[in-house]
Amino acid sequence: MARIDPVERQADLVLLLLGARHPVTLNQIVAEVPGYPEGRDARRQAFERDKRLLREEGIEILVEEVGGQEQSGYRIDPSRFFLPTLDLEPAEQVALALAVAAADQLGGAGAAALAKLGLATAMAAPPLLSLEPVPHLAALFDAVRAQAVVRFDYAGEARTVAPAKLRFADGRWYLEGWSLERDAPRRYRVDRLESAPRIDDPGSAAAFSDLAATGAQDLSDHVELTVLVDAPAAPRVVATLGEARVVETRADGAVVVTPGLAASTLARAWVLGLGPQAEILGPEIEVANLIAWLEATRGPRPDPGPPPPLVAETPSDAQRLSAGRLRLRRLLAMVTWLAQVGETSIDALASRFGLDPEAAVAELELAACCGSPPYTPDVLLDILIDGDRVVATLPTELAQPRRLTREEGFVLAAAAHGVVELEGSEDSPLRRATAKLDAALGAEAVLEVQVDGADRVAQVRRALRDGQRLEITYYSPGRDESTVRTIHPISVHVVDGHGYVEAFCEAAGEVRFFRTDRIEALEETGPRLEELPAPVEHFAPTAWLESAPRVRMFLEPEAAWVADTLPVLSSQRVDAGVWVELAVASTAWFSRLLLQLGPHATVVEPAELQALAAEAADEVLARYLAHR
Repeated sequence: MARIDPVERQADLVLLLLGARHPVTLNQIVAEVPGYPEGRDARRQAFERDKRLLREEGIEILVEEVGGQEQSGYRIDPSRFFLPTLDLEPAEQVALALAVAAADQLGGAGAAALAKLGLATAMAAPPLLSLEPVPHLAALFDAVRAQAVVRFDYAGEARTVAPAKLRFADGRWYLEGWSLERDAPRRYRVDRLESAPRIDDPGSAAAFSDLAATGAQDLSDHVELTVLVDAPAAPRVVATLGEARVVETRADGAVVVTPGLAASTLARAWVLGLGPQAEILGPEIEVANLIAWLEATRGPRPDPGPPPPLVAETPSDAQRLSAGRLRLRRLLAMVTWLAQVGETSIDALASRFGLDPEAAVAELELAACCGSPPYTPDVLLDILIDGDRVVATLPTELAQPRRLTREEGFVLAAAAHGVVELEGSEDSPLRRATAKLDAALGAEAVLEVQVDGADRVAQVRRALRDGQRLEITYYSPGRDESTVRTIHPISVHVVDGHGYVEAFCEAAGEVRFFRTDRIEALEETGPRLEELPAPVEHFAPTAWLESAPRVRMFLEPEAAWVADTLPVLSSQRVDAGVWVELAVASTAWFSRLLLQLGPHATVVEPAELQALAAEAADEVLARYLAHR
């Protein structure tokens, strides 16, 4: 007997189990599907490999009792094999494919998802949104959709969570939900999970769904501060908070605002981030707490001892797909698309699935050998190659897209939600496609992608499209000042949850990058320059770290968030806290960070910055003590 291609065998197995009205035993499978080896143990091992591969592809094989000697039978439930119809309009199909192309670093799962949906996988779009994945995201996405309790280890403790939402914010992925141990809402950084999540049965978290949803909206107690912001900082604060948060505008340009932040610690950090340009007016208890914090910041620090050698944290390698799994995925996707279109050119099919024409013909010839027992011509897949065209007459049910794997569903939804966030439109083909996708995946309100300065990203993208130059008011945290610039946009990037504009700056006379959440005002002022440099191929917003001065710090547990949220050069956790090495290009920025860290951070090197925290605290404290 000629050797059967394993991919052909696996495709035949899918068709057999999908068409089975009753569970099929292993003996029946081996008798009806060509290609399984001789010998009971060998064929069992081959079948288990095939079954595992199919399950990895999101094809659920049900195991049911049948009685008799074999006891178990297998089948595929069509209702769990096919995805509910999306009914995407042509413009929505293109928008979804472009969103996947524009979402960088999401890997091949997005293209695989498009292929299953019968959409083009080779759309060209400039990289716009960087959503670097971390382990366990797809499993957690599955758990949230299924309302399943999740168990994992976090910060040295076992956690049991009724999940409510996956949220991308500030360049990080978070799981939000209800902690069964704490009986309270909690948020967990996904890349800080210390074990793979263990997911209970679907619906096991349904009893906590109202609590979990409420917790996802408000994860801590609400504190309503009244804050006076001086005129130089007022425009960017108003731009961030919105006009609705302004209580009073004073004659000198200062504003009184209610920032509406949750929890005293967050409110304190926000106010101190403005340095001496902001003052808490009330409530009085918060004023007293801030004064106590500043006085503690001025005080001496305990000696943390000699720092250990610092080791940079590196992400784990991504798991690679086997060549066989990729071929089976592509073959099934090709069959789905051919069932939808009926006839196409070899070149069009090859381009759609990233093959050269000769390879596409070879895959088509393999698909034409697949079918149902007894594999006579009348039950094989009717695929005919006629010159430079292919004609397929296939069962209508095969035109329905397959269900996506958890990875494919997550990546497709994340790309769609992320790019929608940057559109700035209440109605668009992509927004409509995203709503249909959420409905098909059962993912309504369980995934959110937040981008700082998203509205500015949308405005700059429109200016790019229309060829306009911009006048912007831009805040530079390093100099702690706002300036007016005329820029000619070249490209837009979103990296680590922040938007960046690449533009020729007239004041600088060269290309500069501007963070969109620091643009306080923006106005189109006419056509941009006709000749501008080409966009950078790979934008690295942290490239400046290589040449910036280094600071070595010891952080007590209350300040350990720095290692999680800032681009530290290296870090090492010890029993008493965290040692970090940080790049500091601006003393003004670093002094405000030290105010936020308060008495829980100690600068060890360089010596000339060891007194910076006390100096910054004195400057802010003088403002409060003047009223007392």
